[in-house]
Amino acid sequence: SAVAIGRGCCRVIPFFFFFDPFVLEKEILVPLFLNLAACRYGQKKYEDTIAICDDALKLDVKNVKAYYRRAKAHYAKGSIINAKNDIAKALQINPTHSELLALQKIVQDKKSSADQPDTIFKGIFK
Repeated sequence: SAVAIGRGCCRVIPFFFFFDPFVLEKEILVPLFLNLAACRYGQKKYEDTIAICDDALKLDVKNVKAYYRRAKAHYAKGSIINAKNDIAKALQINPTHSELLALQKIVQDKKSSADQPDTIFKGIFK
């Protein structure tokens, strides 16, 4: 998992840095996870992106960037409802975030099959 990767990476920090474990996780692991999520998103590994953002959000529940990256991954997978939920959570934290607002417009324009229940079984009896 991303937590194991992050903790492994943090072992290279010299022992003379006396970090509070919580500060270590929040200040070092969260950015590490977000960078890793961006890399996995770029490789079109959307499930990995979502899982890594989940790990980042376990450490920092108000991290707008984690919600944004997870929303992009959900959208890329076609999980429109999950993308909308992540965008809504992030906008509660930062209602003026320009990238989120742009993503929200894109996602709102897209309709998922879950948004259109009458199309789920359309054409099944042809």
